[in-house]
Amino acid sequence: MIVALKTIHLLALAVALGGGVARLILMIAARRLEAGPGPFALPQRWLAHLTAGGVALLWLSGLALWGIAYGFADLGPAFVMKLAAATLLLILAGYGWGRMMAGRPPAPRLAFSLVRGSVLTGLAAVLLAVSAFTR
Repeated sequence: MIVALKTIHLLALAVALGGGVARLILMIAARRLEAGPGPFALPQRWLAHLTAGGVALLWLSGLALWGIAYGFADLGPAFVMKLAAATLLLILAGYGWGRMMAGRPPAPRLAFSLVRGSVLTGLAAVLLAVSAFTR
């Protein structure tokens, strides 16, 4: 069970971070081409769904792993900071995705900041997880 959950967790991480990086690349390309969101709207939407799904699956599998493998024990300050980074990632990704689903996507500058913040927060969470679980 733990091996399956770890596999799901790592695949969800790849989808979430990969989707975020891909969205950043599309946003930068649209800005440089001065194309606006038009030609990039559909891939952005698909990537937003994949990224949000990856973040949600990360949380579900992470909580399951924490409960099953560690009994929700206190795993130290690096783990607490990782949870804080993961919470911020969930807020940033969820806000942008929720706005998009409501038909009121954030303005391009805010959308770029949300995605960039999500990617950087996700990377911070990974580094903190490495610190928390390598003893």
